[in-house]
Amino acid sequence: MPIDTVAPKKKGIFYGWYIVIGAFILNIWNGSVWIYGFTAFFNPIRTQFNWTYTQTSLAFSFQRLETGLAAPVIGFMVDRLGPRKLMLIGLPIIAIGNILLSTISDLGMFYAAFMVIAIGQSMGSFAITTVAVNNWFRRRRGLAFSIIAVGIGLSGIGVPLVVMLLDWGGWRTALLIIGIGWLVVGLPVASLMRQRPEQYGYLPDGDSPGDAAQPAKAAERVPIRQEYNFTWREAIRTRAFYFAGLIGSTQAVVMGAVFVHEIPYLESIGFATGTAAFILSAMTLSSLIGRVGLGALTDWVEPHFVYMMLFALEGVGLLAYSYMSPGNLFLIILFLSTFPIGYGASTPVRPSLLGNYFGRRSFGAIQGLQALITMWPGMVAPLFAGWMYDTVGSYQVAWLVFAVMAFASIPLAFLTTRPQLPAHARVKQAERVAQAVGGNAGGD
Repeated sequence: MPIDTVAPKKKGIFYGWYIVIGAFILNIWNGSVWIYGFTAFFNPIRTQFNWTYTQTSLAFSFQRLETGLAAPVIGFMVDRLGPRKLMLIGLPIIAIGNILLSTISDLGMFYAAFMVIAIGQSMGSFAITTVAVNNWFRRRRGLAFSIIAVGIGLSGIGVPLVVMLLDWGGWRTALLIIGIGWLVVGLPVASLMRQRPEQYGYLPDGDSPGDAAQPAKAAERVPIRQEYNFTWREAIRTRAFYFAGLIGSTQAVVMGAVFVHEIPYLESIGFATGTAAFILSAMTLSSLIGRVGLGALTDWVEPHFVYMMLFALEGVGLLAYSYMSPGNLFLIILFLSTFPIGYGASTPVRPSLLGNYFGRRSFGAIQGLQALITMWPGMVAPLFAGWMYDTVGSYQVAWLVFAVMAFASIPLAFLTTRPQLPAHARVKQAERVAQAVGGNAGGD
């Protein structure tokens, strides 16, 4: 089926699922070589140049700062231009950044390469594919986000392969190969991306315009919630926007610090590198429970209730993590059965919350503006964890602080409830919907 001529047919597979499959594949790759896999590069690079943990961690803080500052601009761009065009620019930039990183000879070059990767990640990976998925789904939004989140969870099986690549060719060769891999894997995925189903005669979830008058039939037993599409100006006037940013900040802290320092931490408490990589892989596989079960639950339950559950799991897991040791099997099992499920759920639950609360019209811009709230904690967290190790020789205090933050975010999540669109904006939205389903203009 030619991608550029998607027809409004009820038979066959809804094209939105092809977008989901593409995002799923890209997440497996991104998780293997960046989200989880890059922690394996931390010690080899730091050791070769004799840098401190704080100096090395600062690169990740710069990356989060740049990503956060660029996110609103990128969000407005993807709403206007569509995901495919941005990804076709961003993916080559990621590749260039990895290749540059393989050639570094000093700390300044290290930071500069990270900044190039940050620009590419902003334009070519998860933040962009979530916009496409959100635009193509409404009733099955939670399920769609869960599927692409599973890709990140499955990427844990790629971490030992990254470690093997490091052992085989060294970190410079490994980064060069990974840079090329971004083009091989990413560009075909980018070609699948499309902006909105209305441009091809669909409504979200594959409903045709006539199905709007038959919600019971279209729903297929999935509850239908009234969808109100906020503009970014309307969204930033709501309490939910800022509360969502605050609970997202806790996630940025927890996930940012743990993933950056995972293998260095486990090595510091006596685990061999290979064993640490195995634990990381087990953690990502365990996260599938949260990604699938709790993520899909947002199609039936308000997302802020799911957030409460995941923060409780993360808090317990971080307590176990802070006291873990090679000889304490109970704490290892407790960590693997709580923390990964909680953080795994956050990957689909967060975009589901933003999509369910604010709709599809300005999702990219709203998600980008949220990054201005979440980037600061996410930037400081890896630096704080590295500084704690340099100062006291242990990560334990950092993990305990983050555990307290997770527990404190439970009542905050409870207060992050669905906002109401003003009455005059509802009238304008109804007019826009009528225009959209009436003229199926082509687009990205």
